[in-house]
Amino acid sequence: MSQEIRNTLRSRAADISECNSGTYGKARDLTAFRHFALCVLLTMTGIAVLGTAQASRRSRDTQPPTVSITSPSSGATIAGVVSVSVSATDNVGVKRVDLLVNGATVTSLTASPYTFSWNSATVANGSVTLSAKAYDAARNSASASETVTVANTTTPPADTQAPTVTITSPTAGNTLKGTVAVSVSASDNVGVTDVDLYANAAIVGSATTSPYMFSWNTSTVSDGSVTLQAVAYDAAGNHSNALTNVTVANTTTPPPTSSP
Repeated sequence: MSQEIRNTLRSRAADISECNSGTYGKARDLTAFRHFALCVLLTMTGIAVLGTAQASRRSRDTQPPTVSITSPSSGATIAGVVSVSVSATDNVGVKRVDLLVNGATVTSLTASPYTFSWNSATVANGSVTLSAKAYDAARNSASASETVTVANTTTPPADTQAPTVTITSPTAGNTLKGTVAVSVSASDNVGVTDVDLYANAAIVGSATTSPYMFSWNTSTVSDGSVTLQAVAYDAAGNHSNALTNVTVANTTTPPPTSSP
């Protein structure tokens, strides 16, 4: 086929849609017959197929949406549950908007307004990248990103651990008299606030700082077996105790006197 004929056929590309639909066969006049002949030529040369493909390419949506994060503003410091607002438009229509935090998709919306509720406590404090990605039905997409600072106040877990405490001196079973030094060792995961010393359930003294040393006058109790008890406390009110038994012997038996 000559180039001139090809050019002539291409100039009739407006008839291609009718060729493909088969409307040329519905009339029974000379005009329809000529149209039929033209369609045969267009189809045989592949121009009809080419024209249809070109028309399809021309009608395909290749324009991506436009998208922006309108709130919070870039550089903002946020905490708790925050509202993230996104503006998205498209020449045909927005199909979906995704919200991403540090590159991971958090949630999606398919209808405007594109306002997301995001719990910032799900990430560590510090710099965080928020991104919004919009799609249209033709799978065109566009993204917008910004950086914000997350600053959530973390509440430490409740302290439920009691202190540890021991009476290091005197040792169990010692016999005592007069004024003696009682030494106590106490520690805690957070801190000891107070150590109390008791003798037979009666308080002897208190100490708030280490070393926990007490001066105890044994004459305040009767001779015999005495229970010493040390109780240690922390700021959360947790406490523990240690016991030891000693013998007090302050009274001395005078030597017997001889008879005259």
